Amino acid sequence: MADQEHIPPFMPAVHLPPGPYDPSSPPPASSLIYDPKFPTPQPNPSQYLIKVLSTALCRDELTWPEVISNSRFYQPPIPGYDVCGTILSTPSDDEHTYDGPKFKVGDEVFGWLSVHRGGGAADCALAEENELAFKPKNITSVEAASIPLSAMTAWQAFFAHGNLKHIADKCGHLDSEVVRDDCMDENGKEEAKQLQPRIEPVRVLITNASGGVGVQALQLLRSKTLFGDQKFWICGTCSSRNTAFLKDTLHIDEVIDYTVNPDLSEAFKSKGWQPVDFVFDCIGGQSLKQAHSPAVICDNGSIVSVAHPLKEEWGDLGIEKRGLSSRYFIIELNGKQLEKIGTLVEKGEVRGFVDRVFELHRAREAMELVESKRVRGKVVLKVN
Repeated sequence: MADQEHIPPFMPAVHLPPGPYDPSSPPPASSLIYDPKFPTPQPNPSQYLIKVLSTALCRDELTWPEVISNSRFYQPPIPGYDVCGTILSTPSDDEHTYDGPKFKVGDEVFGWLSVHRGGGAADCALAEENELAFKPKNITSVEAASIPLSAMTAWQAFFAHGNLKHIADKCGHLDSEVVRDDCMDENGKEEAKQLQPRIEPVRVLITNASGGVGVQALQLLRSKTLFGDQKFWICGTCSSRNTAFLKDTLHIDEVIDYTVNPDLSEAFKSKGWQPVDFVFDCIGGQSLKQAHSPAVICDNGSIVSVAHPLKEEWGDLGIEKRGLSSRYFIIELNGKQLEKIGTLVEKGEVRGFVDRVFELHRAREAMELVESKRVRGKVVLKVN
């Protein structure tokens, strides 16, 4: 390792029991183990070692194929891939470069760790440079840990897979290079038909708008730095418990209480609302199917889901006939995007929303709360 502080050989960590696991029967949250003497990970020449301050948990992360498959070849999986921490050691590969490593020992960083390695529910974790950005100076480590996955997911939904890139390029005040590059496929072509800036509001629907990803999506849409003077009409689905939160705190325009009206098409018709230009699906299931209704999405509109792909039994849902773009994606690591998001945090346009904070040894209880789906924003483990 390059520059480093003293690294103990063992550390407190939370992990699953040794695998292997069957993807059809993933381990429950109740199986998590707190171990005060788990082996400290050893970085390879391209990796940083981080002293974890806080880590945020994600619903269903114990079921992810990468996490389950890792258990067959490596140490038992450690959850918590959203992290904030302090650099303990830098990559030895950077010792002979002119500028040295981007992050120095003692720097505070936040990021989204690769799910192919252990997560942040431990005293120390490994990270590659493209997984990290400098922690915004105006927020705590707990709040910082709640941001990376959710905010980058919304960013990539809008600009890499959705139809909002041209508006950000033409109306925003952020260096548009990252936005522009995000919106191209492997052949350099735009994946979705892009909306143009306009006087009337761009209409957006977000399902599960009070969840971790939903609250970040709402803030990005309201960002003057990203979208300038372009107005948005934003509707979100949530339970009655979170309606006031979305309206009073995040200034959403309209809310659909899915416990009262679970059918998006009927909700739009009963309210007399015009269909939207863009649907950001964060819940999947019947909501994703209903989002393709002509009452919900306009012709040539864009639907992006982070929940799951369309099901074959649903048929084509009129996608080709109506010129719709309907995509499912899995987030990709991107430190440059996280840097831009950090800029928005320091400008006061984006913040983290934390529902509960637990100590590391209560990780099982924290994960059970996350899996209950009764949270507003993120659940965070305070590690150091």
